[in-house]
Amino acid sequence: MKQVLVMGGTEFVGKAFLQQLINLGYSVDFLTTGRRKSTITGYTTHIKCNRKNRLDLTEALKHKQYHYIVDISAYDKEDVETLFLSINRTKLERYLFLSSGSVYCPSDTTLLEDSPKGENPHWGKYGLNKKEAEDFLISRANEIPFVIFRPPYIYGEGNNLYREAYFFYNMALGNPILIPESNTKVQFIHIADVLRTILATFENRHAVCQSYNLAHRETITWKSLMSTFKKITNSPSQIIEVEQKFLTENEIGSKQFFPFRDVSYLMDTTKLTKDGLPTPSINLEKGLERSYKWFKQQRDFVPPRHSMNKVDFILNAYMQ
Repeated sequence: MKQVLVMGGTEFVGKAFLQQLINLGYSVDFLTTGRRKSTITGYTTHIKCNRKNRLDLTEALKHKQYHYIVDISAYDKEDVETLFLSINRTKLERYLFLSSGSVYCPSDTTLLEDSPKGENPHWGKYGLNKKEAEDFLISRANEIPFVIFRPPYIYGEGNNLYREAYFFYNMALGNPILIPESNTKVQFIHIADVLRTILATFENRHAVCQSYNLAHRETITWKSLMSTFKKITNSPSQIIEVEQKFLTENEIGSKQFFPFRDVSYLMDTTKLTKDGLPTPSINLEKGLERSYKWFKQQRDFVPPRHSMNKVDFILNAYMQ
């Protein structure tokens, strides 16, 4: 039986990987800080330690060897480097690193895997840190059988971020929804497609030491996104487009009233097909239908605290 280590495992993407790997019959350990309890059963060991502490991590992994590592919780070079200084890599066949499309430099064109990477003011340190983690892996290509994945916005059942849940919750109440007035175009990817494509690289010889954009090919505007939400929820919510002039005059950023950055974000995924990997196939409507079904089962849902602190201010200005 193949042994797998999941870095992360108690929230959304990591939790989904943990459950899927167990379902597929792998022997699975997962490593977290231990602050959150797992609701999943069937794993081998829940390793609890701080991955940034090399001594603790080395001690926690000293008797462990894995065929595959799925790393959901690495955010910077330190996270990746510390792991590889702490673990026996004798059996390692794949190290799967969930990076981000935010590693690319700002661009109005569709991004390829070899498009320029670097600091992007829209994403700040998050994107730059992911890029530096990638750079470390690429520099060790002769030692680490990595595969890098760069998704845009991941959504779907179990999402702990206040993204689709924001719209589901407010549309159920009939609340007006604010969106930026812009021509922004973005892509999404459903969690099931993330799992299916990444797990396919376990046995794919072409994928070793490669990077892949990981997105559904569908191009989404904020208007089309809202149309899909309204169709699925059958909501009467009014959609209000907030003018850029108003935002500039009042020094308001999109994240202060909307759960996404108002910046175009499109990636080409033909490399997946070229290397024999499955292309994400769940379109936005089907994916949000699944997500909405899951959301309605969350009987005790309470909107989390978030950075959208200008919603009431904008509504008061637009609805006078």
